Amino acid sequence: TFPAIVEILQGTGEHQDELRRAIMSGIVLSAGSRTDHLVRSALGALQRWMQGCETHIDRVRLVGQDILWLFDRFRGERRVTRNLMRTLSSLLQEEVFSVLIEEGTLGEGARWGASIVKAVAKELGSTEDVNLLMAGGRVHLGILCFPGLARDLAVRKALEMLEHQFPKVRSVVAEEMYSQLVVLEGEFEDIEEEAYDEILESLSETPWVGKISTLFEPIDKLYKLFGLEVPERQIQPQSTKEENIPSEKNPSYLDLVKEMGF
Repeated sequence: TFPAIVEILQGTGEHQDELRRAIMSGIVLSAGSRTDHLVRSALGALQRWMQGCETHIDRVRLVGQDILWLFDRFRGERRVTRNLMRTLSSLLQEEVFSVLIEEGTLGEGARWGASIVKAVAKELGSTEDVNLLMAGGRVHLGILCFPGLARDLAVRKALEMLEHQFPKVRSVVAEEMYSQLVVLEGEFEDIEEEAYDEILESLSETPWVGKISTLFEPIDKLYKLFGLEVPERQIQPQSTKEENIPSEKNPSYLDLVKEMGF
């Protein structure tokens, strides 16, 4: 049914927009779910539709605009936005949006990518929902292939996550950022080879599960290696949340335990 449903996404106009966005919401919920057959069917149909014609850039633009609309429409509704971010990270991984950063569309791609990073950051806020954080972090890393402001914002958000209170979040973001940078090495032409190697070395060798206070120095070095200004921090008293096991009633801790596979 998904291949037939996605064909309706082409419609434009006031009423068509409402219908298209309603359909997109359903596809996103399915493609970002934990049910394998739904993910394969929904995501596969959407991806084939986006790339299924010679003028597929128009379809990519349409989906890109709808994704931003969905972030605004469902702000704070974690069940929807978590799946939205999972779907988006999968599409970014499959390079479906690469047409937006080809020659002639660099400015458009940079603007869209920056808007995505801002939308994800706004949704994450100060959440302690580990699943939401991991989904958002993967979107930030997926935007690293975009140029200009989009990339700078994505790098900043990824580095901020390296200071998160949950060690699992820090270690996974560092590991996946390393993998993404290995793939994108040729895209960071403004960073010298030696500096790039230092970035990869720091990501792979820093003990990210250690105390946050010990990570400020390597993180600040990463900012400098990326050519970004080091942010000012307000140093808070060391929280015991990392060392002490929270109450079983704490849902964020339960999410963390599930993420770690215990």
